[in-house]
Amino acid sequence: MVRSRPTLNLMTRRFLAAVAAMLGFISSSATPQERGWDVLKGNDSGQLLVIRHLSALPSWAGRAAFPKLVAVTWRLENAGQMPTKAESKQTYEFEDLLSAAVETQRVGLLTTVVTGNGVVEWQYYATSHESFMATLNKALSSLPKYPVSIALQEDPTWSAYSRFTAKK
Repeated sequence: MVRSRPTLNLMTRRFLAAVAAMLGFISSSATPQERGWDVLKGNDSGQLLVIRHLSALPSWAGRAAFPKLVAVTWRLENAGQMPTKAESKQTYEFEDLLSAAVETQRVGLLTTVVTGNGVVEWQYYATSHESFMATLNKALSSLPKYPVSIALQEDPTWSAYSRFTAKK
């Protein structure tokens, strides 16, 4: 079972670092990837950040229906670094599993992934924190424990998501 944390220190720091980096050090990928993702590169204290950001919402995901922000953070073994190949494989599998569960149930939508400086952070918008956490715990119930922490926040205006869409 994964328990949520009430504070957003890491997520807030990541957002501020990413926004600060974008103001002067970001280059944007001109070609959206499969599923409509934009890729941004920046830095956080001199360390590479790769930010994958959903460029368009699916038709079923209206902002008003998803007012809760959920940040799922995976701490990498080497602080300050990018994931190893093995960690990348694990984090991609985790992302696929979690996104499939919450998006199939339509209780959450992955909008942003920040990778770098020792973490991978997935930012989801959810219908409610309770339904998101119940779906996450059910999806992970038969699997080994993952090295993740979760932060929950109210964000009915999607301000976290908008920080990246305004930079296009």
